[in-house]
Amino acid sequence: MPIPPALVLLLREHIEQFGTGSDGRLFCAVRGGPVRSQEYGAVWKEARRLALTPAQVASPLARIPYDLRHACVSSGCVPG
Repeated sequence: MPIPPALVLLLREHIEQFGTGSDGRLFCAVRGGPVRSQEYGAVWKEARRLALTPAQVASPLARIPYDLRHACVSSGCVPG
């Protein structure tokens, strides 16, 4: 899926700094392999807590990653 050049640059910098998993994945579980939904959910919950105000955390705003589809942030959206 095409992404804006600024995001390509950020992605390349991230890969240069942190690399990828042995199978080429950008994100892997602590012990390798795909990230399980339980792990992803725990990280998402903590990221919301760090990024949002307490009132936003208490709201349904981006409660789960799928909610990002409304902002065209998920991979299912293609900007027009």
